[in-house]
Amino acid sequence: ETIFPPKPKRPEASFFLYIKYVKPKLTVENPHIKYSDVIKRASKEWAELDPVEKQRYQMQYSKNYEIYIQQLKE
Repeated sequence: ETIFPPKPKRPEASFFLYIKYVKPKLTVENPHIKYSDVIKRASKEWAELDPVEKQRYQMQYSKNYEIYIQQLKE
């Protein structure tokens, strides 16, 4: 039994939020794709992603980070 509650997990970076979004699509298109290839394709797509679309993931990260900071203060 611990005296202190566990620390909250740091939020995932915007790129990893994007990977979570595109991974299902990539695995449906290529059922035998390796995870490393998913990362490579997602990385290439991320680099070419429209800034407005990319900002959506960055804003989600910012919201998650604010929640994380609040949880640390509790």
